[in-house]
Amino acid sequence: MTRDQAIDLARSLAVAQGGGYSAPAYLPRNVVQAEAFMPHEWVIGAIIAAFDAGQSKQAIVTEKAIEGMNRNADLGEAATQELRNIAEAKRFDRERFDDDTAFADWAQSRARHALRPNVGIEPPRSGRLE
Repeated sequence: MTRDQAIDLARSLAVAQGGGYSAPAYLPRNVVQAEAFMPHEWVIGAIIAAFDAGQSKQAIVTEKAIEGMNRNADLGEAATQELRNIAEAKRFDRERFDDDTAFADWAQSRARHALRPNVGIEPPRSGRLE
């Protein structure tokens, strides 16, 4: 935001606030008075600082969103390749499994692993959690 934009914004808000009976006398009462009104330096600085802070926050949010999209794209590619390998069964020997259910269980576990490569598989816990 430029300084002139901040001044224009302050002038428009001053007119909106200056129209009431309890408004300070230095605020403009209408658009004509607002053209000659010059807001305090601290008001202009505060408007610019607030705008810059919002822009910085938006940049961080955008950067994190792009990182998330890239991470999801990488996971999608890995999962697609793993599922393609399972479907084509070029690297896997189906004769190792007792039946189709055992093969399907194995294929599902491989697919889960491809979708969540950083998650370790923990054995189920028995007993009460404390």
